[in-house]
This record gives sequence, structure tokens and C-alpha cells, in this order.
Amino acid sequence: MSEKIASAIRGAVPDGVIDSGESGGVPVFRLKPEAVLPVCRCLKDSLELRFDYPESITGVDRGDRIELIYHLSSLLTGAKVILRTDIAGDDPTADSVVSVWKGANWQEREIFDLLGVKFRNHPDLRRILLPEGWDGYPLRKDYVIPENDRHFLPDDWSVLCEDTEPEAPVCVTEEDGTVICEPGRFRTEEIQINMGPQHPSTHGVLRLLLTLDGEIVVDCRPDIGYLHRGMEKLAEMRTYIQFIPITDRFDYLSSMLNNAVYVGALEKLGGIEVPERVEYIRVIMMELQRIASHLVFYGSMALDLGATTPFLYAFREREDIIDLFEMTCGARLTYNYFRPGGVSRDLPDEFVPKCREFISKMRKRLPEYDALFTENEIFLLRTRGVGVISAEDAKDYGMSGPNLRGSGVAYDVRKADPYSIYNRFEFDVAVRQEGDVLSRYLVRLQEIRESLRIIEQALDGLPDGKVNYKLPPVFKLPEGEVYHHIESSRGDLGCFIISDGSPKPYRLKWRAPSFISLQALPKMVKGWKVADVVAAVGSLDIVLGEVDR
Repeated sequence: MSEKIASAIRGAVPDGVIDSGESGGVPVFRLKPEAVLPVCRCLKDSLELRFDYPESITGVDRGDRIELIYHLSSLLTGAKVILRTDIAGDDPTADSVVSVWKGANWQEREIFDLLGVKFRNHPDLRRILLPEGWDGYPLRKDYVIPENDRHFLPDDWSVLCEDTEPEAPVCVTEEDGTVICEPGRFRTEEIQINMGPQHPSTHGVLRLLLTLDGEIVVDCRPDIGYLHRGMEKLAEMRTYIQFIPITDRFDYLSSMLNNAVYVGALEKLGGIEVPERVEYIRVIMMELQRIASHLVFYGSMALDLGATTPFLYAFREREDIIDLFEMTCGARLTYNYFRPGGVSRDLPDEFVPKCREFISKMRKRLPEYDALFTENEIFLLRTRGVGVISAEDAKDYGMSGPNLRGSGVAYDVRKADPYSIYNRFEFDVAVRQEGDVLSRYLVRLQEIRESLRIIEQALDGLPDGKVNYKLPPVFKLPEGEVYHHIESSRGDLGCFIISDGSPKPYRLKWRAPSFISLQALPKMVKGWKVADVVAAVGSLDIVLGEVDR
């Protein structure tokens, strides 16, 4: 496959390849800046290669230049490729690839926002995480953080306001030329309303600027960044070990999985061997975390649509999982449990019987969940056929996890690119074909059942052994880079690290599935009513801590 990729790239731009190699078994091509767009279009349009999944686009400040790195995948063949290009640092400009993949839109906006790269022909190039008017680009190495650490407060707040024209009076011109305004005379016009950022159905500080014709959504523009904390910049200022507890704060409903992808990247680059017992413990914890997260989805989805009881049921079972986490690591939300080559402490003696008890209880409760909510006629009317996104559009946006599998694409990182010891367990990938709100809901409920299967197998095969790896007093990684990804509760969660050999990462990029999936929301809600927007947002199961980072 590598030869076919190389042949296609050199055929598209005979003089555009500067050099080539590989990284972790993945072919890498360094291109001239003007060659990136035609190469990307060639890789996607090729019937044999079909690179249809824009996994991650990263910008890196190299001091004298800005480097752009494209991690691309084919969901059809499983092939991967990395493209790299360098652009001048004074006024960095590159061609946008949004015309190739819609999913590049927000990723390019993020690079513009944090590194100042301008993308030619981008349809909506403006800041995305920071407010308009912000001075500087925080991921530049020469960016100076204010000493007083104050948040950005502009002198003129009008720079943050959108231009608005005064509303014209609703008047009617009679045949004789008389202009009158009568209470009984009506006309229709589009209006804009804000849904959020303080709204219970947006699942956090998310603002949706909705354009409505009556109650029908004509346009939807998500506005994010209210919870932006500069996590990737923080990574450059912390040692590798110090950053582990910060990963808990990305997707705070799946902290164990955040730990897992970050620690997995460190282990891959550092060549750290993980003990057998640790692998089994990690799988158990990751799948328990997946169930806990999906239970929050089930309960909050019900609340969004007006049902209170399912929320109480879901949190009743989630409490059992949180108790298991607490008895193991002492925390109930942000766990800081994974370590390079191990975990912070072994499972207590009472963990295994309590976990088996939970599995038995959860399996008995799932039919109650279906009877209470899944089979509810009102719920079905609110979700079936609503917020549909096709398989092709879902891939084009870079969606993943239940949101992608709900559109009929059976892509699960645990199966497609196995990590840890997932290839030892039997489980099915939950898939639905409809692509609507209901299908995304049903995929998550089926995933709970499959996670219970995995946990049970892991408990049966749990070996004895040590649970940690002796780290040096100052933990460093060798010079180089690594991209590691896992299947989180929300989809394809990736961590890209560039190491310069020091105790801190030179660059860390977090591939957040909530961020990627949210940009597809306008496609899903146009033509539906405001109440359907609530259902569509809930079905995406976003966490704003992960969106904004």
C-alpha cells in the first residue's frame, strides 16, 4: 500500500515531494506548500486509496517556520499517511483543504487562531477558541504570557460585537402611496436567536446562533471557546508526568480514557513495556468509564426531551461505577490513575467481586431502560428521522465513535487499529444505518452491553503481577514524535507529541472527537425546528471541556 500511496502522490505533483520516509510504520511525505492541496485531493479522489478521513491537522512553530502536519486515514482500506509542509514564519499562508474534506474547517481555524496561519480560500477563516481582537498567537514559541495572568479584556468591546442593522418597521404601502403600519398586518422574516451559552440543553457553555424562519432552522452557527484553558500551551510548560492530571480535565466524563491515550503515547515513543496485569486493569477501567459516560448520555438525553425518571435510573447505576473507581484510586471524577508503564495503585481485594456484581446488576437493568425510554412513543417521535447525517458526510467531517457508527460506518479504533490488548477480547462493533438521533442513541446503549462483555472477559483473564514501571527521577522521552489514538466514549481520541529530548513536550496536539463532531451540527439541524436542535445536540454527546480544551 505504501508504494501505491507514493506513486499516487508523485503522479499528482511530480516536483512537489521534497523527501519521504516513515514514522511508526506510516509513510511520511514532506511536500512543497503548493503541492499539499493537489495531493490531498488526489488521495481522497483515488478509487483505490480513498483517504476519506481527515484524522488530524496540526500546526507546529519550528522557530524560523511553521510546519503543518496532516494525519490522514482511509476508513475503507485502513491505510494511513502523514503529509508535512513548511511555510514561512513571518506571514504564514497555506492553501485550505476544506474543499477536499469538510472536517478540515475547524481544524484550520484552530491553527489560524493559535498559530496565525492564514488559509487561502477557507470559507470562514476567523478565530474559533479565542475572542476576536485577541493579541497574538499563543502556540507561537515567542508568545509572551502576561505577567499578571489577566484574561483578555479589550478597551473597545465593539470589536467583539457583530454588526447589526436596525430593524425596519413592519409597514405596508397602500395603492395610493400611503404608508401605514397596522397591528393586523403581518409579514414573515428571518430572525436570529442565541441558544446558549447558558442553556441547559447545550451541555455546557456552547452558544448556537440560530437563524429561524418561524420555528424552522435556516442556519446554525456554533460559537465555542468559552471554556478554553490553553491546555496544549500548558503541556509545553509542564513535565510529562505533571501533565497527566491535566488530561483528566479535557473530557471530564471520561478521565480514564484521557489518561490512557496520553500515557499510551508516552509509552509508544519511550519504548516502555507495560506489565500484563496493568494491561488488563486498564481495559477494565476504560470500559467501566465508557459505560459511566454512556449512562450520563442516557440520563441527560432523557432530560433534554422532557423525561426525568431515566436520569435517576442512569445515575443510580453510574454511582456503582464511581464507587469502583473511588475504592481503586480515591477519586470520583478526575482520577489521575494511569502512569507510564503502569497505574498508580493495584486493585483492592474487594474490587473484582464488586465489579462482577455490577455487571450482573447492569445486565438486569438494561431491559428496564428500554421499557422506560427506548420504547416510549414520544421519544421515538422526537428522534426517528431527525438530525440525519449520511455516512459520506459523517466521514467527510471526520466524525467518529457512536456518531459515525450511527450513520452505518463500522469504524472502531479498538478493532480497526487495535491498541493495548483489545485484540484478545470478543466484542461486536455497534452499528446502525439510519444516521439519525435515534440511531446514535441506540448505538450507545448497545455499546454498554458490549463493554460489559469485555470487562467480564478481562476479569476472567486478570493475571497476577506488578502494576508499575520504575521511572527515572527525571522522566524524559527521546527526540522524535508519536501519534497515538484510542476509542474513547466520544470517538477517535488522539494525542500527538513532539519531543526535543527535554522533560517537557515541545508540542502536544489533542485530537478531540467532540470538537470534530460538533462542526457537523449545522448540517444536521437545517430544516428542523428549534426543539429538534435540542435532540440533535444531545445525540452528539459532546463535552465542552474537550471541545474547548
